[in-house]
Amino acid sequence: MSRKNVTEEKIQETSISNTSENNPLEESNTQEKEIDPIVEQFLEDNPKLGELVSQHPEIRSTLTIEASSFSGPLPHPRILKEYNDVHEGFAERILVMAEKDADHIRKMQATALDAKKLEITMGQIFAFIIGIVALLCGTYIAVNDHPVAGTLIGTGGVIGLVSAFILGRSNSKKPESK
Repeated sequence: MSRKNVTEEKIQETSISNTSENNPLEESNTQEKEIDPIVEQFLEDNPKLGELVSQHPEIRSTLTIEASSFSGPLPHPRILKEYNDVHEGFAERILVMAEKDADHIRKMQATALDAKKLEITMGQIFAFIIGIVALLCGTYIAVNDHPVAGTLIGTGGVIGLVSAFILGRSNSKKPESK
C-alpha cells in the first residue's frame, strides 16, 4: 500500500435502503412521487442500478442514498477494523506507519528550519566580511594617493551591502502577487 493511499484515504459509500423510514420521497399513499434530482443523477451515473429501478418501480419510492466520506492520515476506524479482520495486526501496523510518517515530517520541517537559520547567519557573516574588506581596501587606496578611488570603493562596497540588506529584507516581506 503506498504512502499516498494511506495519507489521503477517502472513503465513499453508497447504499440503497429498502426501508421507508425518514424517506422524504415516500408518503403514506402508494402513488409514485417525483424523485429527488440527486437520486436521478445517481441513477444516471449508475446505469445498471437505473435499469433495475426502471424494471421495479416500487424501488423508486423507497430509494434512499447515503453517502459518507472520511479524509485524514488514517483510514476510518471501521476500515481499520476491516483491515484487522483480514489479518490480525494490520490496523496496528497502519497506526505505526502513520506515526513514523508524522515523525519523519516533523524531522524534515526541523531540518529545513535549521538550514534556513544557517543560511541567514552565514549571509550576515559574509556580508560583514565583505563590508570590512571594502572599507579596508578603500582606506588603503585613499592613503596611497588615490583618495577619490578609495572613497568610491570603500563607500560603494558598504552602501551596496546596506542597500542589499534593506531592499532584500523589505522585498522578502512583501506577499507574492500572482
